[in-house]
Amino acid sequence: MLKLATKLQPNRQTLELAYRAGFRHTELFLDEQNLLKWQQTLEICREFPFTYVPHFTNKTISTEALEGILHLYHELNCQAMVIHEPMFAKYEQEIKSRMPRVRLGIENHFKNPAQLQEFAQSATYITLDIEHLWVLTWPKISQQDLLEKFKQFWNEFGDKVIHIHFPGPRADEPFQHRPMYNNRELVFAVFDHLHSCGYKGLIVAEVDQYYQTYPELHMDVLLFESWRNTDRNIPTPCRSGENK
Repeated sequence: MLKLATKLQPNRQTLELAYRAGFRHTELFLDEQNLLKWQQTLEICREFPFTYVPHFTNKTISTEALEGILHLYHELNCQAMVIHEPMFAKYEQEIKSRMPRVRLGIENHFKNPAQLQEFAQSATYITLDIEHLWVLTWPKISQQDLLEKFKQFWNEFGDKVIHIHFPGPRADEPFQHRPMYNNRELVFAVFDHLHSCGYKGLIVAEVDQYYQTYPELHMDVLLFESWRNTDRNIPTPCRSGENK
């Protein structure tokens, strides 16, 4: 069964909010200070029974901070780490020399269709941001066409995707990291496809900080529960095999 997550900074207030809203999986948005004080961050995270995925910081960090995120990855028994492409190019060797088996899911960003294909072919693991597909790769297509492009991508590269970012984008709204309930039709269609393909990673309802309130977060949990509680007798169109 699919696993819904949120994305928050690792402090007691935000983690308590996510837990109260109904989330049981969380992506940690980390910075240098969180990582230099990784023992304190770890202590806070262990207060909540979440499955965690760390997001590698988007800025240059010290060796001590890099070691801190690897400590968190190990101590929290993480199965994936999100990383942006420039940080992957800069830190991959240093990370792998310290932790060879870490799974670094590189996130897709500013890619035209040809660049996305090249990116996916070269990556070992991918963090797939579905909103980025619509806003940055195919910005002028319809929602139905986006769904077809997503399925085509999945059929070819789904076995590389270990983590997903998926807010609730709409064709008539700008890129704002809105909650999933903003586009129930698209969200349910993507959920159905991921479920039919046996996807096992987290699906992150990645929302802007403005929406990180109890009502907004809880609405996405209720949306997910509504999908989960319906009959999922879905045919299996996935050709990329069972997801890792």
